[in-house]
Amino acid sequence: MEFGKRFHELNKLSKQEFIEECIKPFSESLNGYLLIKSHVFAYHLKYLQDNFPLSKIMVVNRPPNESLEHWKDAGGFNIKYPNYLNYYKNLDQFKKFSLNEMQHSKQWIKDNDLPVYIANSRHFKDFWNIELSSENYSFIKSIEQSLDVSVTYYNFDDIFFITR
Repeated sequence: MEFGKRFHELNKLSKQEFIEECIKPFSESLNGYLLIKSHVFAYHLKYLQDNFPLSKIMVVNRPPNESLEHWKDAGGFNIKYPNYLNYYKNLDQFKKFSLNEMQHSKQWIKDNDLPVYIANSRHFKDFWNIELSSENYSFIKSIEQSLDVSVTYYNFDDIFFITR
């Protein structure tokens, strides 16, 4: 991972150190929302929730075997960005870490009694007003093929209304 090299030890970082780590990849002025993504956030969702109570958290889960196959189809360790070679090391570690990440995120979802949604074209339409188009068709169809990608939202009530 080019950025977020200390995300795996999030619980050891001060709030300010975490913020500094998050803004490293951004060169433009920092106005509005920033999208910060990391697989290792799955281990630190409670930290993020407690230290950034107004922030939005979106958790995306896919079973490890399916995630591995999708990742290999996308190029695996040969993709240039993001470079996960130093983090995952090999395919066996990828599977192990993916399983642990999914277990941690699912526990946080349970602890917060959050709804879980299947990521498919209907979901993208209903929640984000995204219609299938030539730009997103391949991506959306690839994740809805087996209906194994789930999405959970925390603190998104001001963007869209989620019923429970």
